[in-house]
Amino acid sequence: MPADLIVVPTSRARRYLLANADGIAPKILTIKEFEERIAYVPRRVVIDDVARKLTLKTASERLKNANALGISDDFLSFLDHAPFFLKFFDELAQYGVEPNDLLSGDTYAEYDEHIAVLRELKALYNEELDKSAYADRAFVAEHYALNLNWLKEFDALNVTIEGTPTPFEIKLLAAAADVLPLSVSICPAPYDSALKSALSPLEAVATIRENRLELESDFRLFSLKERAEQAEAIANEVFYYLDLQIAPENIVVVLPDEDFAPMLSRLDKYGLFNFAMGTPFSQSRFYRVIEALLDYDESKAAKAYIERAKIDPNYGDLNDLATLAQSDEEKNVAKQALDELAPIFAARALTPKERLRLFAQTLRSKSIDDNRGGKITVLGALETRAASFEAVIAADFNDDIVPHRSQKDLFLNAVVRARAKLPTYADRADNERSLYWRLFAKARRVTILCVQNDKSEPSRFIKELGIKQDPRAYPIDRAANASGAKRTPNAIQTSSFAQSELSAAKLTRYLTCKRSFYYRYVERLKEDESLEKPSYPKEAGAALHDVLAQVAKEQIAIDDWQEAIAAKLMDKTKSDERLNFEARMWIKRLEPFCQNEKRRFAEGWRLAATELEASASFCGLTLKGRIDRIDTNADRALILDYKSGDLPVFAAHSDDQIDFQLMIYRHLAIAQGYEASGVQAGYYSLKEGKIAYMDFAKYEERFAACIDEFKSPEQSFDLSQSRKPCAYCEYAMLCERAQ
Repeated sequence: MPADLIVVPTSRARRYLLANADGIAPKILTIKEFEERIAYVPRRVVIDDVARKLTLKTASERLKNANALGISDDFLSFLDHAPFFLKFFDELAQYGVEPNDLLSGDTYAEYDEHIAVLRELKALYNEELDKSAYADRAFVAEHYALNLNWLKEFDALNVTIEGTPTPFEIKLLAAAADVLPLSVSICPAPYDSALKSALSPLEAVATIRENRLELESDFRLFSLKERAEQAEAIANEVFYYLDLQIAPENIVVVLPDEDFAPMLSRLDKYGLFNFAMGTPFSQSRFYRVIEALLDYDESKAAKAYIERAKIDPNYGDLNDLATLAQSDEEKNVAKQALDELAPIFAARALTPKERLRLFAQTLRSKSIDDNRGGKITVLGALETRAASFEAVIAADFNDDIVPHRSQKDLFLNAVVRARAKLPTYADRADNERSLYWRLFAKARRVTILCVQNDKSEPSRFIKELGIKQDPRAYPIDRAANASGAKRTPNAIQTSSFAQSELSAAKLTRYLTCKRSFYYRYVERLKEDESLEKPSYPKEAGAALHDVLAQVAKEQIAIDDWQEAIAAKLMDKTKSDERLNFEARMWIKRLEPFCQNEKRRFAEGWRLAATELEASASFCGLTLKGRIDRIDTNADRALILDYKSGDLPVFAAHSDDQIDFQLMIYRHLAIAQGYEASGVQAGYYSLKEGKIAYMDFAKYEERFAACIDEFKSPEQSFDLSQSRKPCAYCEYAMLCERAQ
């Protein structure tokens, strides 16, 4: 029996409709599934993701000027970053834009070389597709035919749209309207300025139904001092709404940044949540084994990890390695990844380590379904489209997270995008405002959480959405959290504690959480040390530190620093596009630093030492450390510690200070012969070119007290008073506090 075909934005919206359907379940597709079903390229096979990357790499090898886009010759590096180019090509096709449409003549000529290379890459990629009779989904919009007969199976087509549809989606809907009645449902938001214009081609052929909403929810708006504290606040809000007799299935937690999901999962001591995005495969123990194998020859920690796990570093082939996966879910994901990689392994001669790297790259994009059974759903923001919930808890409403920054804006600026009629950053921000406005308007109760401290500010969206109240400090009982008998294991006591060496990192861990210090330095449990890869910003920061040391050691003239740093940094990161992109950003950011260096050198400062490893006897201990740099000016000495991120904040009250890195460095410098009365120390911001100096006199008494406490042979290794460190601690599961 014919029935209506329903098209919705997401698979989550489909599940929501099916769960609330009466009688026979209707036929429901997502907009992506509808597009794939109705539009096709005749006599072509749609290329899969792996073959897509491999074909694009083959095309890139024929480029005449690949360096203009920083395209790497390294096969695996290119495969890792091919999605940047493919997403860009997909966007051009959806909006009917050719690369030539982006060329600007003389006004914005700096983009013309990039666009010319992209145009050539796209043309070469098309040629490679033609050779194999492939169709790329990104180019279906350019060469499509319509499968309209399929639509005759239905009585009508009902489409729900949230957000602004692309011109290609509108073309497909208009074509479908020639075959059967088309009804389009929208929920206009105050920021949907582009929606009416986008739907105008459908006005004559479709019935457009508007579901008018008002933002009348009961809002609870809170701030917290640290991001990790949101996990506790989210759990408290869930119980608050459950106490109001709201069913758990009608409560949703929305994460604008899905990277917060692992932290929330780790601190979900009540088993409240199910995570729609699953668990990143990169968090599995099997993935850690692969990372350790990749670093086996370069990292002592990785080598020790493999040896403790009794894994043969010469593991045979990848199928043998996949048997080490612990759960059935892990084994299934590993097998799926190997099946995907089979065409590449067949087409390219790769070394065992290159195969392992590619295996790791593929697994990083995978996730494991969450089957713990929690009744509160955790969703990414986009998955909330066309669904409604009685209570919404939105986390991470901070200006650096909401609105989201899209990778699609990497290649072009807003002026070029607007001229070519591509979505600009402002258009994406309006779409995101509308998304949250609809989500909140459909709900009866809403909690918004944000972080508010020296580094983070609430999102501008809060005011722009018409929420007039200011965030209140969330009433987390930190003392109860730290001392509750059900949550806190007994203290660990020892009468034989003796440590003769002390570094800044060691003292900071001791003052942050003595339990963590106990596991790391007394029990010497190091299984998790240094196995996870740092983020690209951190890798770029580390590369920058190395380059600054090189420039100093080579005694390059201060006027040539910026040029020398740029050349060395680009050379150091040339094999990785993402890392190279971060490096390019740093070259621009370093201008204030280089200008400040010229000013300081003009005042008489000179570089005296760099990357100085030193030790010194102090109060019966041996202090150890490596100083980034020491400058001198007459009888004065200045210790500098580079910071590529935000500068550490010195505590307003000396008793709260736990970072004594500069204090330790001062004693190391004195041991090297520098006059105590002339020694200063500061953190040097590479982004701002500013130095934050430490007031030694203010913290000297506190430092001495901490040293005395550290030296005591009788220690009780209690948990920290705050739960904040637990979110990042490698021993959180061992101490059971986060359970």
